[in-house]
Amino acid sequence: MRYNPIPQEWKSNINALRLLIEGDQTDHLRVNNLGWQYGGKTFNDAVNLLKDDMKKDLQGQGIDVAGCTVRHFYRGANITPHDPTKRLLIIPINGVSTLSPPGPPSGELPLDTYCLIDDQPTLSGRNIDVIFVAFDARKENP
Repeated sequence: MRYNPIPQEWKSNINALRLLIEGDQTDHLRVNNLGWQYGGKTFNDAVNLLKDDMKKDLQGQGIDVAGCTVRHFYRGANITPHDPTKRLLIIPINGVSTLSPPGPPSGELPLDTYCLIDDQPTLSGRNIDVIFVAFDARKENP
């Protein structure tokens, strides 16, 4: 795991998501004891704009973006990538998030960064909002 700065092209879309969350202009989907997934038409439109920008930027690295979701966690969660690539990109957008082993480096996920994970770390924090980006294994270059 390493932390990468958020590309400028993504920042306005991430800020739009942050403002919608802070303004309580989202739906709460798949609510459970861990938290919920954000949704709603306006929110999903903003997520799709971000996803399109990420697709353009990451294709040059041999990564094909398949999906993007935004989750709220009360206290964090064990992260288990379920897509065939077993890899995820994580972008913290609200709150103080930390990743714990198995993969180094562990520690705080700074805002305005993203982290590519290919293991199963524990995401910790209180009332955190995180973007998860899944990849299409059929199109990913090793």
